[in-house]
Amino acid sequence: MQVIRALPRGSGDYVHPEEEVEILDEATGQKYQLMVKSEAARAGQKGPVVLLISLEQCESVSATDSYLVVTLSKSKDSKEATSRKKSLTAQLRSKAS
Repeated sequence: MQVIRALPRGSGDYVHPEEEVEILDEATGQKYQLMVKSEAARAGQKGPVVLLISLEQCESVSATDSYLVVTLSKSKDSKEATSRKKSLTAQLRSKAS
């Protein structure tokens, strides 16, 4: 297992190199970028860790009894990327209500 460091949030929204994650799908050669950020302002402070995934990379989002399932794939074009953003945003907002 690999360990990814989520550093305490500092002033600004700088992303440290160790907070960027690249997933390489060896079967297809596709690469996906994610970011991991800590919401704590400094070491020792309590706060959640946030996983950020571009909506353009998300084909679908669902949940099982124990897991959030995010299916990643590259958008074919800008029209599909925009469609994914709108669809996933609407889906997540409706589930939050």
